[in-house]
Amino acid sequence: ARSSKVGAIRGYGNTMRGDEEGMKQALSTYGPLAAAIHTTTDLQFYGGSSSGRGAGIIDIPACSKQVDHAIAIVGYGTENGKDYWLVRNSWGESWGLSGYFKIARNKNSMCGIGTYGYYTIV
Repeated sequence: ARSSKVGAIRGYGNTMRGDEEGMKQALSTYGPLAAAIHTTTDLQFYGGSSSGRGAGIIDIPACSKQVDHAIAIVGYGTENGKDYWLVRNSWGESWGLSGYFKIARNKNSMCGIGTYGYYTIV
């Protein structure tokens, strides 16, 4: 079956490194952001995975900012007074919160999450 064109990407942009407020604005304006983080053991065993370490907001003050894992930032919020990013991971729906996790927002670019923030312009 032949697919039909439903839209076009006019361009792309990125947020300034470490600018979490800029990332929040870009997310609200353009939709999900392509980003990256440093993978930690806490992330690997997050939420509903085997040996799960809880499903709260990942907040590791000493987390490296050397990013090594691509993610999609799809939302943000505040829970019990703590700001977080809602992130879609690529490890399948059986991992984490049906494939998603929460990581601290406005905490000096936790695990390097503010290193890259790319968005498409449609």
